[in-house]
Amino acid sequence: MSIPVLVARLNPRNPPATPAEVEAVERRFGPLPQDYKEFLLLSNGYEGSVSGLYLALYRTSDVMGYNRDGTALVPERPDMIQIGGDGGGEGYFFDARNPGPVSMIALVSDWHTDARPAGASFTDFLANQLEGRSPLGGAS
Repeated sequence: MSIPVLVARLNPRNPPATPAEVEAVERRFGPLPQDYKEFLLLSNGYEGSVSGLYLALYRTSDVMGYNRDGTALVPERPDMIQIGGDGGGEGYFFDARNPGPVSMIALVSDWHTDARPAGASFTDFLANQLEGRSPLGGAS
């Protein structure tokens, strides 16, 4: 599936980010995956229920705020860029060293060993969410 098709299933959507807002995030954290940038340019974040799962994908300003000074809330993991969460203590992250896959990590955890794959790409991650496939196992 493509990002435009997946984003069309999100309701309600946020207004799109501007190219300047996306570029500001990249200046701070380095290159973002193309599909994630495409998402932001169609919907600057999202918050709501998808297939019975709560999903928060941060706006560009929130990505900047939650990842102050290049640290994703936890100083020992400055390589992890938080892009959202599930509302239940789990965050969604890109690894700045390899920003393709999305990982789910408990916000109070051993960040080195507790990452769960949430999607091989942002597109895969969003499709999993829309189909109710949780990284915690099972469907909703």
